[in-house]
Amino acid sequence: MKPPSSSNRLAELRAKLDSIDDQILELFAQRAGIVSLVASEGGKVGVKIRPGREADILRRLLGQLTGNFPRQAVVRIWREVFAAALIIEGGQKLSVLAGPGGENRLALAREHFGPLTPVRHHAQLQDTLDDLLNERAQVAVLPDLSERQEAWWPAQLTQGTRRLYVIGKIPFWAPRAEGLPTGQAYLVATVPPDASRHDHSLIGVSAAKPLGPAEVQMAMLRAGFQPTQIWVAPPTSPPGLCAVAEIPGFITTAPVTGPDGQPLDVTLSVLGGFAVPVGEA
Repeated sequence: MKPPSSSNRLAELRAKLDSIDDQILELFAQRAGIVSLVASEGGKVGVKIRPGREADILRRLLGQLTGNFPRQAVVRIWREVFAAALIIEGGQKLSVLAGPGGENRLALAREHFGPLTPVRHHAQLQDTLDDLLNERAQVAVLPDLSERQEAWWPAQLTQGTRRLYVIGKIPFWAPRAEGLPTGQAYLVATVPPDASRHDHSLIGVSAAKPLGPAEVQMAMLRAGFQPTQIWVAPPTSPPGLCAVAEIPGFITTAPVTGPDGQPLDVTLSVLGGFAVPVGEA
């Protein structure tokens, strides 16, 4: 049996924890009230997710973190805070391309957006994109660009008269802890991405004939870009978009000439971009 002094000290510490929990809950209530004001004053219209701002909030909080509270727990807690804010603002639905082999993609979506966010999942790409175009969902979760078996980006991210954009990349936390879902996925929506303080952009390369990686690299260099990654479309892809390059920075307009003023021999298009995940370069 513990001495009375030890029991009293334990009770005091638990009382302090209870008081802190009460303060945290009150602050969450205050935050929810401000979120409601933002929604009522038209701060967000249509698709309400803002991955760039969410990324900046997480980076700021992690930069201020002291003590031994786990960094990954900060990410997890505030991901739930963001999900709660979206519920207050009217909610959102996800559409996940989660056919055979896509189980991790569905798990990544659940991890990032929280278990309370409604999710539709499909085995076919067009069904997933149709959810966006018909407003049955606001965000689609699609495979990593390197997954050639499920290459979705050669469709030019254009469906009829509506444009689709890459607006994010998940998971946002790296390195990954043991047991967490693996792989990567991209978030696609009908709105352009919002900028954060550390972004990469995706530039589409279209040409009259298929291009190899070296030709795409040269085309990007002539345009004044230094790509970090290049993906070339599979040979079976339809004509048009033949490659995608990842470029450091937030780019909104694709050039038609190089820095020397000479016209480019390929057509470039901005397919979107994403906040670089914490832990990546």
